[in-house]
Amino acid sequence: MFKKGQKKQQAQQKQVQNKQPKKVQQEETDLMVNIEEEIKSNYEDSGDSDEEFEAVDNGFFSGLGGESKVKDQNITKVIEATKQDYESKMTTLEQKVKRRQRRVKETLDNSDDEEQEENDNENDSDEEEIEKKHKNKKNVNKASNDKVLKMAKEKLDNESEHEDDDMGTQINQNANKKLKEQKLNKKKKKTWQDLGLIKPLLKAVEEMQYEFPTNIQSLAIPAALQGKDLLASSLTGSGKTAAFLIPILQKFYRSPFTNYSKALIVTPTRELAFQIYEVFTKLNKYTKLRACLVIGQSAMQKQEAELRGNPEVIIATPGRLIDHLQNSRSIDLDNLEVLIFDEADKLLDLGFEAAAQNIVENCNRERQTLLFSATLTSEVNKLIDIALRKPIRIQANPDGQTNDKLIQKMLRIQHEDFREAALLAIAAKYYKERTIIFFKTKRQTHRMAIIFGLFGLKVCELHGDLTQNQRIQAFSDFKEGKYQYLMATDLASRGLDIQGVKAVINFELPSEVTRYIHRVGRTARAGNEGISLTIGLDAELKTLKKMLKENKDKMMEKVSLSVETLQKYKEKIQNVEREVVKVLEEEQAERQLRKAEMELQKAENMIKHKDEIMNKPKKTWFQTNHERNKIKEAAKAAALGEK
Repeated sequence: MFKKGQKKQQAQQKQVQNKQPKKVQQEETDLMVNIEEEIKSNYEDSGDSDEEFEAVDNGFFSGLGGESKVKDQNITKVIEATKQDYESKMTTLEQKVKRRQRRVKETLDNSDDEEQEENDNENDSDEEEIEKKHKNKKNVNKASNDKVLKMAKEKLDNESEHEDDDMGTQINQNANKKLKEQKLNKKKKKTWQDLGLIKPLLKAVEEMQYEFPTNIQSLAIPAALQGKDLLASSLTGSGKTAAFLIPILQKFYRSPFTNYSKALIVTPTRELAFQIYEVFTKLNKYTKLRACLVIGQSAMQKQEAELRGNPEVIIATPGRLIDHLQNSRSIDLDNLEVLIFDEADKLLDLGFEAAAQNIVENCNRERQTLLFSATLTSEVNKLIDIALRKPIRIQANPDGQTNDKLIQKMLRIQHEDFREAALLAIAAKYYKERTIIFFKTKRQTHRMAIIFGLFGLKVCELHGDLTQNQRIQAFSDFKEGKYQYLMATDLASRGLDIQGVKAVINFELPSEVTRYIHRVGRTARAGNEGISLTIGLDAELKTLKKMLKENKDKMMEKVSLSVETLQKYKEKIQNVEREVVKVLEEEQAERQLRKAEMELQKAENMIKHKDEIMNKPKKTWFQTNHERNKIKEAAKAAALGEK
């Protein structure tokens, strides 16, 4: 039964096909062929064939070559455009197929329902097949597009990695280049071993953290070790002290004991002498030489005892040294081997020209002489002619210029009444630690120290009204960081080496450019940075700018404070004025009381030791303070006349 029914169905289908017009059959066949060709054509156009995909791949990635960079966003846009174009074509094709189907259906209207149903089933089957092919096509196309995108991203990632590698390589090459340059620079720099120092000195400079010798040290030490006379100048803070101490320590290390001192260092101020003695002590840690400090306001008898022991090195100020030469038998310079003048121009500025000449005359003529100073002015020429013989001139810096690492500023004030207020304002607001403030007079120095103290700022003073012990104590305390501010006259502007000074403030304009250079030279030392600030009226600041311009120094930065701020701090100072006056009156009363006590003690000593005092030979003076001050004033007048 089943076979008979099957045969009958096949016969009926054949009969229906025979009933269709030949033209319709041909159209249906052509339609299917066209559909297959269009599908194939679109499939190939989309880049799904291996050949086409390979061509697209090659063309796409060849566009990434050279320096052009294709971003993921651009790739996505290209693929989306391709998808949209393909979907549009597929929609058009579907519509065309449906129209053809409707035409075929219309031609078969005369067929019976069974035949029509069978035909419809066949058409549905064809549509399903076409739809299935379309879906497969979309899936294939999506996969191919994803493949293109993935490969493009991989290409970009690879190129990015190569670029990163190249960049890293370049950075490494630059770093290596800098390291090589640094090594070359270090090789170019002279080391302490290059200067031929003995092991005890090498160990000492290492402990003092002197990594490399400075320019002046590299130039001066070898020449000094050869026994030649030197005339040397360098920036303040450049290591001049070690430049003349190291040669004498090496020269007299393990030298046989003699009944005379071998080296004399003459310096203009007690503070500078004390500092040289401190540096000597550190450098001398392993060489074990002896040194004697000969300065004023210290016990004469104690110094005489030390000098009789013939220490290898004497560090002295000119006044006390000549006092010993004339009034005691404890010192003899006839066999002196090395004479050193430190800050020679300051010696002359302070009126010690005659004293310096007298010292030279008392020294051995066959000695070696070293003359060091931050500046070498024309006034030094006379001393050079007297003291030096065919000296080697060493100039580690242009004369009279400031350090490159010093930032110089000027603060303009509208009226003189604002000067104290400006100092208090900038100190309280901006310069709060390790700052040195310079003044022209001792009176103004002390007054501002009192004002700062009343406002809770920690201040110490350094000027001529203090005793020697007080000056040394103030200097040491500020070095140790016990005080925020050191207020000083020009007494502290020469040679004092205080590590870590942040700023220097000039309360008023110095009278000479050399004084300005020495003042600001207390900061930006030994390769560190520092700031200097000068307070002045318009006329003063114009003068300072002119001085620096003539000196070929770098220009200064201008800073300012508002009138309201200056007025505010001026009122604050006025509010404590009564307390300032009260402090000054109390100090005056204390000084008078101390003076009376000293006079009483002197009278008691005269009565008690009358016979001893009367039999003692009268003390002679090479030059009194009054005479030296006259010479100093005459030198200043002559200098101003030249200008």
